[in-house]
Amino acid sequence: TILAGADARFMAGFGRIGLLPDLGLLHTLPARVGMGRARQLLLYDEPMAADAAAEAGLIDHLVEAGGALAAACARAARLAEAAPLSVALTRRMLAEGLEAALGRERDLQAALFLTADHASGKAAFRARRPAVFTGS
Repeated sequence: TILAGADARFMAGFGRIGLLPDLGLLHTLPARVGMGRARQLLLYDEPMAADAAAEAGLIDHLVEAGGALAAACARAARLAEAAPLSVALTRRMLAEGLEAALGRERDLQAALFLTADHASGKAAFRARRPAVFTGS
């Protein structure tokens, strides 16, 4: 379950630092919101407000600003009441395909860490200025 307060914003700024989305996002985001919307979020680095994220299916529960922690704890308590083995197996089956995506991500991200574009993006991020990318 993904929940967010009404004042939350979502954005994927990987292109700004010369890296690709990580933590399985290239696998999980399209599965969650569809390929077209995932492409928009990942490539164009435009912020998405919480209400739009809820409408897009990016989050499951929209709660009032400041209420995310309490709501998350309530959801966790409810999940804790379920049989642990069936929950674990359900989660494992829902994540099928993620291991392969994480393996590809590991290899590609390691290569990107060594590029001049990543160095430029990282320096620009720290200096709070736009990066200059050369494709190298």
